[in-house]
Amino acid sequence: MTRQMDNPEKKNFQVIYFDKSFLFKPETPENESTLKIAMPGFFGLSPVGRQILKHLNPKYNENYFVWLKENYKIPNYKVLE
Repeated sequence: MTRQMDNPEKKNFQVIYFDKSFLFKPETPENESTLKIAMPGFFGLSPVGRQILKHLNPKYNENYFVWLKENYKIPNYKVLE
């Protein structure tokens, strides 16, 4: 599954991972009327997956957060530190 969202007001877009976050700032020419935020592909959970999820205790991983900041890209947006 994938998802695209319109951003006609050209607002910043925030990605949150546990208690950490980073912002994407739109960068487009003035003649662009709207921006799209393309979310990465993802898979939905099956009913069994939802049951298993209740028993998991995910933990923060600094390496994954760094990877997100370096590799998760949205066209026409830049990452704000």
